[in-house]
Formats: sequence, structure tokens, C-alpha cells
Amino acid sequence: ALVLSFLSQYTASAYKSVFLTYTRFVSQYFGTASHPLPPSLQHLSSHIAHCFLKGLAASTTRTFVNVTGFSKV
Repeated sequence: ALVLSFLSQYTASAYKSVFLTYTRFVSQYFGTASHPLPPSLQHLSSHIAHCFLKGLAASTTRTFVNVTGFSKV
């Protein structure tokens, strides 16, 4: 929450949306007992592959990875 206060409202909203998408992915593909944070190598690599299969741009996937890493702060 403290870190989000330093971001613009748009950026904070986008980061929250990306993070929620990632947590839903982890829950859907690894079960609700899986914890999205800290991101495991298996979760992260699977999510990157999922983004690729969905046809997302590399820049979008990179944003997903950056937000996931950023959320550990």
C-alpha cells in the first residue's frame, strides 16, 4: 500500500489489475492453496508461457513480470 501511494492513480490501478490477473492465474492453474507471493519460478514461467499462448505482446508480458516482482516490495 505504501509503495502504491508513490505511483500515479492510473499506474497503481494498472498494477492492481495485472496483479489480480496473475493471482487468478495461479489459483486457476495451481489451486487455491497455492500462494502467488513470493512468485515461484514455476508460477512465473508458467504465466509467461500462458501469456505467449494467449498472443500477448512481449512488452505486456514483461509488464506482468515486472509487476509481479514489484509486488514483493
